Amino acid sequence: PPRRAARRLRAVSAALRRPAAAPAPTATSVDDGSVPSRSLRLGAFDLVSWRESSLPSIAERYGAGFFEVWEQLFEQARASSTSVDLGGVALRSVELVRFSPVEGHYPSAAELASLDGIVISGSGEDSWSDTPWLVELRARIADYDAQQVRLSGFSFGPQVLAAALGGRVARNPLGHETTVTTTHLSDEAREYFGTPRRSVDLIVHHNDAVLELPPGAKSLGGSAVTEHHGWFRGANVLAFAHHPEYCFVRYTATHAFLPRPAVRCAGWGR
Repeated sequence: PPRRAARRLRAVSAALRRPAAAPAPTATSVDDGSVPSRSLRLGAFDLVSWRESSLPSIAERYGAGFFEVWEQLFEQARASSTSVDLGGVALRSVELVRFSPVEGHYPSAAELASLDGIVISGSGEDSWSDTPWLVELRARIADYDAQQVRLSGFSFGPQVLAAALGGRVARNPLGHETTVTTTHLSDEAREYFGTPRRSVDLIVHHNDAVLELPPGAKSLGGSAVTEHHGWFRGANVLAFAHHPEYCFVRYTATHAFLPRPAVRCAGWGR
């Protein structure tokens, strides 16, 4: 649902806004003389080519894959956020810069320094695989983490982040989870987000799972099938097993994955 997807993105934006050693924040200004404003420039690690997808209607409509859908998702979150949502800062814009680790395309040192953080997309691969591009991706993630680069992601994102940072990821022994499901928030998550809510209903689509969190990480909570629907660690890592971007692909939401047709998402004009 659009409001829930937007809330999750606001949480990502807020986490990326939190102080960290690197990189330096984008220059700020003041909107009305009292509320500081800023922009976010994020590296979008796009790991999927929908032109090779088993869902041709998606490939035809969204040739740029996850990246194009992400642009819509982050813009919706930005437009629907207030300075109160973001801890007293107005968000002027969110710029996504696409990188393709599958093709060996990563930010240079100068590009990395210009980013406020990195967001990792979904993927149909196993995050623990010995496939060369995944071996390099995990090594890069470990290096970015050592530099305190802000890291986030959806779906495959928390899996590959955990695999790179000392956790254990494998096929979920309790099976596949593809639906709108209820995530029961952990106490740590409720404190992190400052919410009294004990659960949220969100889209998931995975058969792998983080079975052991990296050292120092805290779970966001989970379901009866998946123990960890996301996790965070310190001020620089926050990842979700959910798919808020699916709300922008009507075919995906209504035909491919969701057994609840009453669910309505934003972005259904396309």
